[in-house]
Amino acid sequence: MDIKKSALANDLAELKDSNLVDKIQHGTYEISENGKNYVKSIEKTYRESMDIEKKVWESKQRERLSKSFLERKH
Repeated sequence: MDIKKSALANDLAELKDSNLVDKIQHGTYEISENGKNYVKSIEKTYRESMDIEKKVWESKQRERLSKSFLERKH
């Protein structure tokens, strides 16, 4: 990755200030429990969104099939 050190330092400082990462030692960081929970909540929201999208698609498919079937009967 081509990231300037100052940009990386600013991003790490913001993550640290938000309690999303912990500084272990100079140059070493790890994701904090808050960070892990944050990522999990994003993942959960994404999965729920995908589930809703799938249900909407399935509903539209059923509707199309029903219309197609009814049109054939006439």
